[in-house]
Amino acid sequence: MNDTLLSSGVPYYEDPRYWSGELTWRPGHTRAPYCDFAGNRIKVEYVVSYLRPQGKVLDAACAMGFVTRRLRAAGVDAWGVDISKFALENAPADVKPYLKEGSLLSIPFPAQHFDLVVCFGALEHFTEHELKKVVGEVQRVARRGVVAITCRGDPGAVEDPHHVT
Repeated sequence: MNDTLLSSGVPYYEDPRYWSGELTWRPGHTRAPYCDFAGNRIKVEYVVSYLRPQGKVLDAACAMGFVTRRLRAAGVDAWGVDISKFALENAPADVKPYLKEGSLLSIPFPAQHFDLVVCFGALEHFTEHELKKVVGEVQRVARRGVVAITCRGDPGAVEDPHHVT
């Protein structure tokens, strides 16, 4: 993963400025703080209406758990995993018990533990070499399938220096 160290000596995803929007692009081509973006509703509607989970769902690279939270509110047994302690510590209190710290390079769950894995806006943070491992890991923990969406088609996404692939 692009663990770019900032002048503070920490990975960008642990720096509050990354999450506040000071260091990166956000949807709508703004430097808005990370939040429960409107697009999360559409993602959750797709998962619930079209994929119809038959068991647990993993929100891989869940950040502050907003998609996980929405899935749980929709009746899905959703769980999240993210590498950022900062993001997990700043998740809404009601979803924190369902979030776990961990990297997509080595997902901390057993094989086929989830019916589905969803991964929204994370793969672009990994090098091409790392992507093979990440794809293998999400496949390993999923029984039925994986849905991954990247922001490659959005022209503003190239502005984020942490998008390496």
